[in-house]
Amino acid sequence: MDIGTFKQIMSQWASGVTVITTQLEGQYHGMTASSFASLSLEPLLVTFNMAKSSHSFQIFNQTEGFVINILSVEQSEIGRRFAGLTTNRENRFEGIAPQIAANGGIIVPGAIAWLECRTYQKYEGGDHVIFLGEVINGEILTSGQPLVYYHRTWGQFTPLTPPQALIHVVMFKLHEPTLENLHLIRESLLNLKTLIPQIQAIEVGINAIESARAYDLVLTVRFKSVDDLNVYQIHPEHQQVVNTIIKPRAASIVAVDYHTP
Repeated sequence: MDIGTFKQIMSQWASGVTVITTQLEGQYHGMTASSFASLSLEPLLVTFNMAKSSHSFQIFNQTEGFVINILSVEQSEIGRRFAGLTTNRENRFEGIAPQIAANGGIIVPGAIAWLECRTYQKYEGGDHVIFLGEVINGEILTSGQPLVYYHRTWGQFTPLTPPQALIHVVMFKLHEPTLENLHLIRESLLNLKTLIPQIQAIEVGINAIESARAYDLVLTVRFKSVDDLNVYQIHPEHQQVVNTIIKPRAASIVAVDYHTP
């Protein structure tokens, strides 16, 4: 097969877009890559590759770590800039507020998520080198749409079916359902609406009819997606409420999640 036909076939494969950053001798460096993929869970490994002939390879080949930034659909200009497709090729970090990871790589503001990696291994792959990174840290920053590269064009993902809201319901039975405990938990949960942007709506109801089988409180939270629920559950503000306010007072907790149009 000739190279032109091979490239045409590979252009039919859609992929996400990342900017991979690192630091060498006090200078920040980065490049756009769509060859990023997860590789292993034990240990946590990811992979990407770059051409041996590229300037970026000469940089990354000397560093011991990097940060993979998963770009959002609003960041096509960032993707093009770090791919060398804009006029601003000299200072690709211009206008980017530096948030530096422990290994020296830059976390790009506005990215959907990032992974901080230690260079785990490198392998020859023809005219490219395959980099393996061991993931040591990471975070989901937003629930936005990812930037997609397909057929040499930047775009976005469109679901085949309309998205459904996710309803998260949690019922609490307290050791001591005093008004003080009930209102403390209620106000603490309602306050999360202002602290966690993934919450679309939240309600906390206090049981109105006494019964030995009844729960004392019910929490109902509306999210756009399961991903948003996952972000909410690991959010530090939510974890603080759960660990310092709810768990010491709750005798039992029951949860259910369901989709609704």
